[in-house]
Amino acid sequence: MFRKKVYFKVLGYFGFLLIVLLAMTWIVTSRQLRIENEYRSSSSEVQFLNRLEELRANLVDIPEYLDQYSKSRHPQYKDLFLNGLKIFPLLIDDIKNSAVDSLVTNDLDQVESLFFEWTTYIGEVRIKVIDGHIGKDSIALMTSDLDKLETEKNYLSQARLITATIYEKILFSQSQRIDYARKLGSELTRFIIYINILFAFFAIALGFVLSRSITQPLDQLREGARNIMESKFVTLDFQRVDEFGQLAGEFNNMSNMLNENYTRVKGYSDMMTTLNRNNTFSGVVTESLDLLCQQTRSGTGALYIYHKDINKLSAAGKFAMSNDDRSQNSFAIGEGVVGECARLKKSLEISDATLNSNFPIDTGIHTSVPAYTYAFPILFQENLIGVLVLGSMQQFTRLTRDLLESSLPQIGVAITNVQNYEATQELSREISKKHDELNTKTQELEKAYRVKSDFLSNMSHELRTPLNSIIGFSSILLSDNGDPLTDDQRKAMGKVLKNGKHLLQLINDILDFSKIESGRMHVSIETESVEEVVNGAVMTAESLIRQKNIKLNTELGADLPMISSDMLKIKQILVNLLSNAAKFTDENGTIIISARFEAPMVKISVIDSGIGIEAKNLARVFEEFSQIDSSHSRKYQGTGLGLPIARRLAQLLGGDLTVESMVGRGSTFTLSIPPIYKSNDNTDVVNQPAPPPPKPIELPVVQSIKQLEIPFIKSGEMRVLCIDDEPDVIEILRNYLVPEGFTVFGANSGDDGIKLAEQLQPSVITLDIMMPKKDGWQVLRELKANPLTQNIPVLIHSMVDNIPLAYSLGAIDYLPKPADVTLVLKMVRKAASIDDKYILVVDDDDDFRSLMVKVLKDGGFSVQTANNGQVALSKIESGKPSLILLDLSMPVMDGFEMLRRLKQSEQLRSIPVIILTGIDLTETQISEIDKLTIDLIQKRDYSSDTLATAIRQAINSAS
Repeated sequence: MFRKKVYFKVLGYFGFLLIVLLAMTWIVTSRQLRIENEYRSSSSEVQFLNRLEELRANLVDIPEYLDQYSKSRHPQYKDLFLNGLKIFPLLIDDIKNSAVDSLVTNDLDQVESLFFEWTTYIGEVRIKVIDGHIGKDSIALMTSDLDKLETEKNYLSQARLITATIYEKILFSQSQRIDYARKLGSELTRFIIYINILFAFFAIALGFVLSRSITQPLDQLREGARNIMESKFVTLDFQRVDEFGQLAGEFNNMSNMLNENYTRVKGYSDMMTTLNRNNTFSGVVTESLDLLCQQTRSGTGALYIYHKDINKLSAAGKFAMSNDDRSQNSFAIGEGVVGECARLKKSLEISDATLNSNFPIDTGIHTSVPAYTYAFPILFQENLIGVLVLGSMQQFTRLTRDLLESSLPQIGVAITNVQNYEATQELSREISKKHDELNTKTQELEKAYRVKSDFLSNMSHELRTPLNSIIGFSSILLSDNGDPLTDDQRKAMGKVLKNGKHLLQLINDILDFSKIESGRMHVSIETESVEEVVNGAVMTAESLIRQKNIKLNTELGADLPMISSDMLKIKQILVNLLSNAAKFTDENGTIIISARFEAPMVKISVIDSGIGIEAKNLARVFEEFSQIDSSHSRKYQGTGLGLPIARRLAQLLGGDLTVESMVGRGSTFTLSIPPIYKSNDNTDVVNQPAPPPPKPIELPVVQSIKQLEIPFIKSGEMRVLCIDDEPDVIEILRNYLVPEGFTVFGANSGDDGIKLAEQLQPSVITLDIMMPKKDGWQVLRELKANPLTQNIPVLIHSMVDNIPLAYSLGAIDYLPKPADVTLVLKMVRKAASIDDKYILVVDDDDDFRSLMVKVLKDGGFSVQTANNGQVALSKIESGKPSLILLDLSMPVMDGFEMLRRLKQSEQLRSIPVIILTGIDLTETQISEIDKLTIDLIQKRDYSSDTLATAIRQAINSAS
């Protein structure tokens, strides 16, 4: 404790300053108390003088009140006189009590005595005289005696004189006290200044001495810290025994410890750098051995690697060793120092020169034997990797051993990694070779797969072409317009038609499955309500359900959203589910189709009361080409593709198809579909039409059409041009359409069809896609590019179902082969009616109207325009449009008012309206518009595809 001189030195310095400060404080405080006492006395004398002045005033006022009363006889002066007599004794007693001088008290007693005598002998007597208590004869005599007595005794004059003397005496004393206090204050100020100067001098001197004793060792410590930061670990030389000397000793200890840690870290870092920059076995072994010998200052060294297969260690690297016979290149486990180190898995130290002769140091001048030899095992996860042997002329320090202990595990990891890397490289070369062989086989498989896909595509076309004729002509024979058939013929023809459709469905299923597997199935986005989707599927499957007298119920939940997805595929799934339900439900059974919204999915369930499915067979329901009953005697026929395809389609649309069932109680198939389809990179959607399919193998033209002469055309005749390379298809369409009042012309090639279209100007064109020489896509492009034919509505009538491409090229709709007669008539009538009407564009923006006119005319529509609602209503009166494209914000009459007027008119309310607007609408406005229009498109979201989709939906809903 007593060696801490800095502590006591600082304590002594500050103790001295504290004593000086306390002395100065005591002196200043005593002076301040004296000044305070003087001012307190002066303040008391001021109060005494004020009371004394009041006494002097009474000595003047009381006889004055008596004289005034004597003259005026007014009672007020008498009261003042008597009140003064009462107050005077109290006042003089108060003054005597506050007096500090006995002489002043005596003087005040004399004043009081004189005033009492005046009151007794003169004042009270005069009151009696004035008030008439003395006889009239004696008044004059009494008055004369009183005047004489007052003149002789002079009571009040003496009292006033004494009072004035006391006043002057006290006033003089007060002046002396104030002067004395001022003098003390001046002396105190000078004293404080001198003391502060002296105190500052001592403080500066002490601070200088103290700072010198502290800053000098601190500078040395700072210099030492800077050296440490620069990796210079220099020992501080302090010759002091105080706290700074102790701190310097601790600092030197810390510096030595940091030096050791730095040496360890740097050695470890250098080793890691060496190991990381080498990815070969020889590089890791050689460079790590060289570095360890340098770090440990070893004269010689060797690194032996353990070979597990032969249970020996062989030299993989040497440092400064002679190649004579004394040095061994391999050791068995337990043999020599190396073998024993490997067996024990512990380090060994040998200081016997005779034993160390196996590891000589070759200097180039002579060969010497190391004084110390060390053997260290190299391990990885407790497994022996090798042994490191080092020879040194000095014994290893603790720091050197620490360096080795931190480096050897990393060497083990590095050797293991590089061995694994070289093995991996070898394995990689083997894998690469196998991969090349696998790629060759994969390419062969892909080629075979493409051949299979092309075969399926061409074969399906070859099979469906005669099937179209079989189904078409069978339908014609069974129709009322065909020749009469006997009952047996009608039954036979019905079987032909039924089996033809079944075979066509089988071909379509196989083709759909092939498209799904190859990832070429595209998605055509449309928007419909859930109710429309369900009702459409029910109408399609209704005939099959009705044949078995099955009761069908529809249950639709509330708040079902609109669905923007591929409506055809959703309906295909539902029709498949309804058909399966009808197939496996006995007569008089029940089928329920229900729809509900369970965020984020719309769920449509088909529930039947059929035979049900065993739990063990539920997984097989969705397996391709798999049926629960696969025997030849099974009751229910089928390919086993319907449900797998349905589930694949559901997953393609972002949903799924699941099943629940109990044997004997029926099954429930649930389709889950997101309300808005989100495309992925592997799916073609309507906004990105898929390219046209490759042309099929050219088929021979059955009937080539030469330059035709145009027959006479009657006025008002509805002409339909059928372009198809199959004469049977044209014949079937002719049988469908002629009885309904249409005149049908045929062309068996694309070029002949284009020529006939220019000459005939038909109301509708039906166009096949798969034709030789020039396919339907090219024909459609040329028809829409030709001013003579660009406004003719075109129906795609083909087995190729690339609907997005058809719409993008200007077709108005798609008619699959073979088409039902009802569907053919509906489509042709709708297409023919479009030619007689126009689309009305109502917008006040001239540029946008021009854009709409171009887009619509390129799509084959007739167009009229109006710049506000009033003009539009005038045009509608002269000719009813098939569709109105309406802006909302316009002058004169805006879109809202025009909508209201359209819906108020019985003749005009059926016209479909699509809103095209650039304003942001409130929820109330959107709700009102939804009740009055078909669709709403924001101008900022406008594209030709969205417009085309909306127009098709509007025309379909109106037809």
